[in-house]
Amino acid sequence: MCAVHTHTYFSTRNSYTPHTPPQHTQLEAAGGEHRIQRDRVEPAIAHVAAVGKELGLNKVTPAFIPGAFNGALTTDVRQIEQADDTTNLGRLTFNQFKPTDTKVQLGQFTGGSYAPRAETGLPDLYRGPFEGMPQGYCLFTHFRVVEDGKSPDDCLHGVMTAIAEYDVPGGDKPAAMTIKFRRLRLQPTPSVAQNQERLNHWLHLFKTHNPSMNDAGVGEVELPANGPVGTIEYLLMDENEQVHVGNMGSCMIMKRWSPPAGSLGAALVEACKQ
Repeated sequence: MCAVHTHTYFSTRNSYTPHTPPQHTQLEAAGGEHRIQRDRVEPAIAHVAAVGKELGLNKVTPAFIPGAFNGALTTDVRQIEQADDTTNLGRLTFNQFKPTDTKVQLGQFTGGSYAPRAETGLPDLYRGPFEGMPQGYCLFTHFRVVEDGKSPDDCLHGVMTAIAEYDVPGGDKPAAMTIKFRRLRLQPTPSVAQNQERLNHWLHLFKTHNPSMNDAGVGEVELPANGPVGTIEYLLMDENEQVHVGNMGSCMIMKRWSPPAGSLGAALVEACKQ
């Protein structure tokens, strides 16, 4: 059993101290699951919400926003096969990239020995300066293209980046953050982009179906002005661990992450310090 848990906090008058929670407060994921039905962890979510409220951590704190984060657990199971984290390209990209029925497997480890995040150094979530946006909000989803007869290591690997801007309304909504999605980017990982044979296969699968894709295999689609807008509410936000609920009801635990030195992710984090 792999227990994925939030910290509980024991408050003093002016501070709080992380403490490993007892068994009943943990958000547990049997067998290493990180995508789980919400009703299986509802009591633990309620407990986290109560702790956040008690300690005044159920609000957005600007100093805790910038940086790179990885997801430890999510209750979002919409259109995702929980057994192996598979979906299709249409669902992954709001139907903006084709062929929409291309089967993809999500996650840092997509089977086999290859770990795409280790190659790219990109986190699941980045908040901070990004391509001219002071309040950038980027979701990086690593995936592999599932093809019959190919092992996970031999399959093509890519990254779908949902590029957005965040806003903190404040006022009577201290726990809220709104996310306005601006564009989507689909691209191969470096091990595909830098191998001509693998890149050619990527282009064969996607370039003819996606006019925005260039010869490097990178495609980008601008979303309409009235495009997707999300709202998340923080049950608990501290510097290193954050728990929020989305407007569709899914709960997610995010933990701050330090990308490998010299990676794309490390460059993003450095931008937050400038």
